[in-house]
Amino acid sequence: MSATTIGRVLSDGLEFTSRAISYGKRRFDVYAGRVRGKRTMSQNGTAVTFVTEGRSSDSLNYFHLAERTMLDAFLAELDDGDTVWDVGANLGFYSCFAAAHAETDVVAFEPVPVLCDRIRTNAFRNDLSVRVQQYALSDSEGSITMTEETLGSAHDGPLTATTKRGDAVADELGVPNVVKIDVEGAEPLVLDGLEETLRTDGCRAVFCEIHRPKASRTSVEDFGSSVDDVLETLTSAGFSITALADRENELHVMGTK
Repeated sequence: MSATTIGRVLSDGLEFTSRAISYGKRRFDVYAGRVRGKRTMSQNGTAVTFVTEGRSSDSLNYFHLAERTMLDAFLAELDDGDTVWDVGANLGFYSCFAAAHAETDVVAFEPVPVLCDRIRTNAFRNDLSVRVQQYALSDSEGSITMTEETLGSAHDGPLTATTKRGDAVADELGVPNVVKIDVEGAEPLVLDGLEETLRTDGCRAVFCEIHRPKASRTSVEDFGSSVDDVLETLTSAGFSITALADRENELHVMGTK
């Protein structure tokens, strides 16, 4: 066996070992979080402790692995005094980090009752102020039936949720300076409902997870749109787009003015 071949074998072995150690650490973090009932996570010098009841531990591990790049850019955009909207807040991952990172007014929009409870608990545990709105932002007032494909592991079976148009909510709560959107394919509905708000000078940054088609999960195409359509909506509102992460079925983008 030549020296080159030996070197390649050793290199491959080290890479495999490194990946195995990394995977083992991730699984240990999930298990340890379940045992302790909480997990502390850090980003940009900001630490937040989350409860790990039920499926929360797996969700937190996903956020930790898949969303660090967008969370990093999101936190870097925040200024004291900002109003921040977390649309599709889930456990309050972005909401709690935003409230802990700067003196912000954070509004979390989440239609799933059990997740709203988790947001409130996580905010309370960290002595943070987060205003939780238990409804979905959309392009009209009314209701929407969310399927298991949309809800993922957050809720068993379909859920009928109240919807409100974002522009009407902005009239009530004030224009957000920074908006994060992660709504499992319903991004077009949220953006259409925020048409006037997004065009204001005060709304300067949007962070959006755009969902592409994938078996057993909803995407923008299920709502009559496409990735290009979503990007066009943002650019038409005056945002310059930066791709933060391009994963198999998700595109994370940042729009800034």
